[in-house]
Amino acid sequence: MLKFIARAKINLYLDVADKRPDGFHEVKTVLQSVTLADEIMFTPNESGIEVAYGDFGKCDFHNDLIIQAWEALAALTGHDACFTADVKKVIPAAAGLGGGSADAAAALIGLNKLYGLGLDQADLRRIAEDIGADVPFFLTGGTMEGTGAGETLKPLPAMPDCEIVILKPSVDVSTGRAYQDFDEAGTAADEHKPGLDALESALSNGDYGQICESLFNAFEPVIMGKYPAIRAAKEAALAAGADAALMSGSGSTVFALTRSSGIVEDIISAGEETGAQAYRAKPCNVAVVEVD
Repeated sequence: MLKFIARAKINLYLDVADKRPDGFHEVKTVLQSVTLADEIMFTPNESGIEVAYGDFGKCDFHNDLIIQAWEALAALTGHDACFTADVKKVIPAAAGLGGGSADAAAALIGLNKLYGLGLDQADLRRIAEDIGADVPFFLTGGTMEGTGAGETLKPLPAMPDCEIVILKPSVDVSTGRAYQDFDEAGTAADEHKPGLDALESALSNGDYGQICESLFNAFEPVIMGKYPAIRAAKEAALAAGADAALMSGSGSTVFALTRSSGIVEDIISAGEETGAQAYRAKPCNVAVVEVD
C-alpha cells in the first residue's frame, strides 16, 4: 500500500495564441503548485482494477486519468497488475486547477514504485505527455514556465510565500468549450497586458508586489462575460482586500493573493457570499508527495 497527495496548480500567467495543425493552441503560461490536494491510496488486490472517489463513487473506467496512466504504464512495461486506488477528492473538478492531471501524475509515480517497474523520470514524462498537456508539470511541480501546448517546461524561481484563497464558483467550465468560445470571440490583442518577461523577472527578484501586478489570463474577458459568477468571485476577493486575483486556467476557479493572514477570512467570506466554495492554500515546490 502506498499513499500520495496530489496537489493542484494555478496559472499565474496564461496567454493563448493560434491553433496548431494538431488542434492544440500555442500557449505561454506560468504554472504554480499549491497546497490544495487530493489524497490517493494505491493498494494491490487479487482481481481487477478499481478507482473509487469516496462519496462520488467509482470512476468512469474509460475516461478516468488514473486508469489511463496505468494502461500506459502497462503498455510500456508489459506488467499486468490488479489494484485499488482510493481517492479522497478535494480539488474541485472542471475548475482550472488540474486535479485530474495531478491524480494521473500521482498514479504514474505511485504505481511505478508500487510494482517496481523501474521507469525513470524521462520515461514517465513521455507517458505523461500522451495523457495530457499539463500532466508532465505535475510530475515535478513547483513554479514553471510552460510553452507549446503547455508541455514544454522550464523551471522558474519559487514564488514567494503568501496566502492563497481559492474560490470555486457554482459553475463548471469545460476546457474544450472554453477554447471554442475563445476562438469564436476572436479576442483582440491586449496592448496593456503584462509580458511574460515581467512576471519571470518578478519571480527572479522575489518581488511579491510585481508578481501581483504581472498576473494575466487571456481567457478572462471571454469566460467572465459568459459566467458572471466568476467575475463576481474575483471582484469580491479584491473588494475584501486581496492584493491580486485572477481566474486560473480556463476557469472556473479564481485565486486571490495576500500576505496579510488577517484578511484571509474576509476574502473567504466575501467569496462565499457570491456562492463560491472557498479553500485556503499556499504556494509549494512539489506536486506529488508520498506520505506515511
